[in-house]
Amino acid sequence: MSRETVLQEVAAERQRQDGKWGGEANDAKWGPLDWHEMIADDNGWARRMLTMDSPDKARKRYIQIA
Repeated sequence: MSRETVLQEVAAERQRQDGKWGGEANDAKWGPLDWHEMIADDNGWARRMLTMDSPDKARKRYIQIA
């Protein structure tokens, strides 16, 4: 998989999240510790998916984190 493909997936995921959550206006509501907790939680889920032999689900979480 190329870097360009991954970057396109990240951009598409960001658009999806902006549509769902309201974009930068919503992002500004959260502080650094909030972001750390959200990222750590998603990373934990990705790791769990890998241990359950679900690399596609793990990859989806990693794209969401990015």
